[in-house]
Amino acid sequence: MTTTTPGRARPVRVLRPFVLALVGAVVAALLATLLGAPGAARAAVAPATGQGVSGADLPTTGQVARIFPFLAGGSRALDVGGSLDLYDETCVGLTDGFPARSVRRAAYLDADGDVPYFEGRQDPTFVVYEFGSPRRARAGFQALVDYATRCEGTASALDTTRTLTPVAVPALGERRLAFRTATRYLRSSVARNLEVYVLRGRRIERSWIQRDTGGTSRRDAVRMARLLGRTAA
Repeated sequence: MTTTTPGRARPVRVLRPFVLALVGAVVAALLATLLGAPGAARAAVAPATGQGVSGADLPTTGQVARIFPFLAGGSRALDVGGSLDLYDETCVGLTDGFPARSVRRAAYLDADGDVPYFEGRQDPTFVVYEFGSPRRARAGFQALVDYATRCEGTASALDTTRTLTPVAVPALGERRLAFRTATRYLRSSVARNLEVYVLRGRRIERSWIQRDTGGTSRRDAVRMARLLGRTAA
């Protein structure tokens, strides 16, 4: 496993329940829950003011374009959230997750306003979860490790098949966790994801690549995690 604590080999994980695009349609919700594919549209949402995670904690489009050049001249969409994504005993359906005090997400559009996922490109997403204390953040991170370890391998339910595979990454933060997933719903294309989670104090940082065709780059995911570690510090 890719955590800093000893244990069995890193988990595999599932799907991408973050429909970066804030689409209120039922179809988008279905894709988000069952397929994990990105939403069809991304609209910038102003983060709530006050304490917690803000847009300044998430990389700018210019910073991300140094990793993914096709995003040069593009834009960033910010969103809010509430919980870490966790899966139930089927390893296919989402639970209510592990609640965080403050959550911000950032997704990116290219210069033409297109979602990279639908252009067959790697689609980067960043999420920062802040908790009320380091202890609570550690509990949330352990919940991720437990879920991913339990769901390692291939699971099928509700017309969905998901495979989780561990990924080794270099030392990051206090603990780190990384895995790839491949998810197919009915006869749809396979949604591929690579996620890196890093624990730092009261926060958990999530660097996430999605792709509809082709592979996802571990090197790019590690660069994303390091970038997020700098901006969210």
